[in-house]
Amino acid sequence: MARSLFARNTAAFVFALGTFALPAVACADAAALTQKLIDEVGEYHYDETPQRLAAIKALLDQGADPDGQPVFLAASYKATAPFELFLPKVNVNAPIQENGETLLLLTLNQAEQPASKADLSMVKALIAAKANVNVQAQEDTASPLNTAAEKGSPELVKLLLAAGADAKATLANNFTPLTGKGASNLEVIKLLVEAGANPYQVTGAGSTPLHFVCQRPYELNGQPDPQANQRIALLLKKGSSIDTIHEQQGTFPVGTPLKEALMSNNPDCVAALIKAGASPQAPVYPASYLAQYPTARQQTIKAYVLSQADAEPDLYPAEIVKLFK
Repeated sequence: MARSLFARNTAAFVFALGTFALPAVACADAAALTQKLIDEVGEYHYDETPQRLAAIKALLDQGADPDGQPVFLAASYKATAPFELFLPKVNVNAPIQENGETLLLLTLNQAEQPASKADLSMVKALIAAKANVNVQAQEDTASPLNTAAEKGSPELVKLLLAAGADAKATLANNFTPLTGKGASNLEVIKLLVEAGANPYQVTGAGSTPLHFVCQRPYELNGQPDPQANQRIALLLKKGSSIDTIHEQQGTFPVGTPLKEALMSNNPDCVAALIKAGASPQAPVYPASYLAQYPTARQQTIKAYVLSQADAEPDLYPAEIVKLFK
């Protein structure tokens, strides 16, 4: 009797132990599968073969979870085939960074100029997977449309607008896709304005799209800018002064569009601003800045450029300095 009772108790104990052990084993198996999936995505990055893709599919069939690092790596590597396999199995709108960045924002941030075939394919796949095209991240300073505009990519802007991206939406401090490098691409300007973006937006910092009209990617420094006149015409409100200095809240003073264009290394655009009416005799500093820093000395943009060029000859391109002599 005692032996029988002992046997029953022992069996019960073993069963209970197994019950507690099973989840731990299952977790270990799941973690191992996920690690294998991560490894296979890395291998696929260097060896994009059907065999590698088949191995990834097999791991998914076995229950490997692509959420988290696997899909992040696929996006980072622009491994489009695994990326598209993973999307139905992940929450495409979950933040993948502490700053709130989603897969769509990550993909757009990594886009090339112009957008590559992989960039376009991945954005299309994310849109098809119901990615939020109006999400804001990085303390509301970034959105998909803003990021695509910053990249100077009409193709990506078109995709996002067609998917419902709101061209009228503002980011923190009243910034928009046009108050940034988006203002330096003529086709991007046209697309955004047609979709309802305000071409004369004034930010809390006191900047407008005209303040960014001369900014271009580094590799275009000093290169011709034949469309500068057209961009300026679209962004300059009729009847307004191109030299207006707006009320501003910020650490750094924002001057006129001409003053802010000086460091752009875009002589054609600086010349186009002057042709459009920007005055070299306009003041460098806003009145609010001088009130805050009474020791600062007001001067004209012309005097400012020439004095700085004398002190630091390599600060501005020679072509820009000539415009002020």
